[in-house]
Amino acid sequence: MQDSIILDQPSQAHYPPERDANGDLSGLNDEDRTAVHRLFELFYNFARELDPNMQVIVLDHVDIREPWFASAVVERWRRGGILVPQDWLEK
Repeated sequence: MQDSIILDQPSQAHYPPERDANGDLSGLNDEDRTAVHRLFELFYNFARELDPNMQVIVLDHVDIREPWFASAVVERWRRGGILVPQDWLEK
């Protein structure tokens, strides 16, 4: 059985919408950039340690430009991705 945790915009305290640049962290000051990076590394490591028994779903604007982050992204809603697969709606 797989457990799931869903997090909605956990970076918001460090990454307010008015500073959004398509998810890029380069517009943040060093402290905020570091905090967001560490937060997502924590999620990534948590999911990996409990794989395949844990699924972490994060809804956020962040786009960390590193291979470990890119490999963990399943859908990008800004590029037409969807949160609920169409076949789920048809059932």
